[in-house]
Amino acid sequence: MINEERVTEMYHMAVYDRDANRHTEQMRAYYGRDYVGKEVLKSIFSGTIAYGLLLVMAGMGMMQGMDSVFDSMDLVGTIVGLVLLYLAFEVLYVLITMAVYRKRFREGRAELKQYAKHLNKVNKMYAREEKIKG
Repeated sequence: MINEERVTEMYHMAVYDRDANRHTEQMRAYYGRDYVGKEVLKSIFSGTIAYGLLLVMAGMGMMQGMDSVFDSMDLVGTIVGLVLLYLAFEVLYVLITMAVYRKRFREGRAELKQYAKHLNKVNKMYAREEKIKG
């Protein structure tokens, strides 16, 4: 005879397995701070690359009148300004990354808790059936 309650619980587990992505699976292996920290480190590298590409694109856009710009440009002031702009960009990028991945971690952990709840129910049902049979 089919146990409808067990089928329902196993259905919920199958839906989770179907929809679970690798990010949710990574949440099993990390604590919250470690998961967010790993993502922040990745964002620092990607933010640096993005800032560099933005500088290259801006430089290419201003390429036509560069000879007169270089004559009147304060090189030290420009470099300091670019470094300060980079730092502001990175701080903003890291804060956004932290907020996004904290939220994702909380939501992913909630999904994992639901999965564990369904798994425990199924295990208890099997244990009950074994007890009745044996």
